[in-house]
Amino acid sequence: MVINFLQKISVVTVSAAAICFSLIGTNMAQAATFRSETQNNVYRGNTLEFTFEKLNKAIDDVTLSVFAEADLDKAWENIGVSIYLGDSFTDLGNVFDSHISNWGGILSDQLTEGVDTITISKSIFNSLDEIFTIKLTPNSNVNNSGSSYAYIELDYVEKVPEPGTVAGLSLLGLGGLIIKKKHSSVS
Repeated sequence: MVINFLQKISVVTVSAAAICFSLIGTNMAQAATFRSETQNNVYRGNTLEFTFEKLNKAIDDVTLSVFAEADLDKAWENIGVSIYLGDSFTDLGNVFDSHISNWGGILSDQLTEGVDTITISKSIFNSLDEIFTIKLTPNSNVNNSGSSYAYIELDYVEKVPEPGTVAGLSLLGLGGLIIKKKHSSVS
């Protein structure tokens, strides 16, 4: 009889806790930054591929930052960025295409260090596979001028599981186990 009473109390407590926890916090989110490994040899003819593992869906657009040191000292020297969608790469645009230095007819192959960004729409990012690839392709004007490198960072706000939902479902499962145990011991 005491056990029966305790089981009823535990079911009521679990149910009440689940309802309370499910009401806690909506639209839980956190900032996320993912950085790739650094790759070398950023010049024409070389394609650099960076593989990422996506953890959660983005709440808003994603900022893709390309950090590089390469022959990017002219306006016509840039790096194309594409992302693997479905069964092929989709062009996202160019980075480092607005740097205008030494443009007075002086040709030089100088290493320039910098960062440039591209925005990936939330809908494209959220449609990506769990493991996805971003490709950097230096254009034909980017020369091999020595020790060049590039890496990528993805910055976004990601959805995270709501603690109330997780806790509520866990407690409901616990309540179900208690009820199941009660019915199995009666038979």
